[in-house]
Amino acid sequence: MTQLLRFEIPHHHGGSEAVNRRFLSWFWVFAITFAVAAFYRPAITAFAVCLPFFVILWTRQLRRAPRPGWVLAVSSDHLAVEGGRRLTVPRHRAATVRFRRRGSAKGSWTELCVLNRSGRVLFRTAIDERDRDRIAEALQATGWPLNS
Repeated sequence: MTQLLRFEIPHHHGGSEAVNRRFLSWFWVFAITFAVAAFYRPAITAFAVCLPFFVILWTRQLRRAPRPGWVLAVSSDHLAVEGGRRLTVPRHRAATVRFRRRGSAKGSWTELCVLNRSGRVLFRTAIDERDRDRIAEALQATGWPLNS
């Protein structure tokens, strides 16, 4: 009986904390601007329109950030994110595994993506850049087709 090789890589706290700090700092800038704008009626309208968009963008950034308490489990038969929203992909469906460096004007991050033979993304999760080498070693040790 063979024992399955399994690696568990916990996410660091840095990604989501940085997004929260950035949001709070921008939120206070908007709050102070709103307090000053309260003296001028047209500025209040612009703030009231911009704040919902800002909160929507913040929640999108927070969803992309690696969350504390999540564990990336790598084994020879599946790849899974455990904790919070559960994501999993079986090994037989994966054609290639890639690290993608993504970015926007708001910042940059690294994603771990599993693609099938047609190039469709089956699994995608943000990872901390500090964990990239450990994840790559775990993927290679368990036989996943890593293409970084």
